[in-house]
Amino acid sequence: MVSTFVGALLAFSALVVGFIVALMLFTGTVGNMAALSLEQLQAHTARIKYLLVSQTTTLAAALLTTISAIVWLILFSVSAQKLLIDVNSGLIGGFMLITLIRTVLLPLQIFELHAATLADEETIKAQETRNRYTQSQ
Repeated sequence: MVSTFVGALLAFSALVVGFIVALMLFTGTVGNMAALSLEQLQAHTARIKYLLVSQTTTLAAALLTTISAIVWLILFSVSAQKLLIDVNSGLIGGFMLITLIRTVLLPLQIFELHAATLADEETIKAQETRNRYTQSQ
């Protein structure tokens, strides 16, 4: 029964790892950065770097959960000392808790990234509109 639960945790953490890697791939590719001013680009770059560091931390926690679950399954299958299995169970629980808490932040990070990108696009369009209006005068 317990090994089934650890297997489920292993599957969940593998799913989270895949999602985070995909999210990290798309984090820096949103928006028309070529049209941004230097100040806007610097602000956008700082946001993206922060999000990538945060996502890397979440990825590390999920990977540590996965590794701990694999070690637990190995220890359980070779009938290792109960103390080793219990310590590893604590590691799995701790890393899983960190992973779950940090995973809750991911939708907020996605929202923040898109909100910032949309704000930058609005600024670019407003500047283009101002320039067209000024030129037509």
